[in-house]
Amino acid sequence: MNDSFKPQNENNLNDINNINPPATENNYNLTENNSIDIPTNLENMSYEDAKEYVVSILAVKKKYDKDIEHTQEELIKYERYKKLDAERGGQDQLVINEKITHLEITLHQLKTEEMEVSMKLDQLKDALKNKTKFQASIDTASLLDNLEKMTGKSVSDMKLEKETNNLDMESKLAELKRKMNQNPN
Repeated sequence: MNDSFKPQNENNLNDINNINPPATENNYNLTENNSIDIPTNLENMSYEDAKEYVVSILAVKKKYDKDIEHTQEELIKYERYKKLDAERGGQDQLVINEKITHLEITLHQLKTEEMEVSMKLDQLKDALKNKTKFQASIDTASLLDNLEKMTGKSVSDMKLEKETNNLDMESKLAELKRKMNQNPN
């Protein structure tokens, strides 16, 4: 590499090969067709767990956004390097062109993955909206136990009491009818 190659208003470019674009560390498992595998089914999660999961995917999307921005900045920087090198005789054009190509490929990959994450995130947000904060999971045995504890009576005692009250009301009604029939006035 040409030692006299020093871009204006940039740090010295000591070794282009040591400057790499951001690694796509936030890749999820890729499927056979190279799409990102982010589960979008929130059914078996509580509302709070689902919300936390959606927030974690939002953080992944933001990481992609930062990586894309950084890669775009690196691409612009290398385009400047290419122009400066061309003005100085173009001795490093091959290396710079390889780096630019590598950055363009990386940028395309990051944008594709970010788009997939965005689509999955939209699906997750919709699923979260449809999920109620307080899912009614009725445990009848627990409900019955709580009712018995609150009233101090078992269900069979309550049924017996209800039937006794009904019989008592029926007998009072029958007595009232009998009195009304005896006294027609």
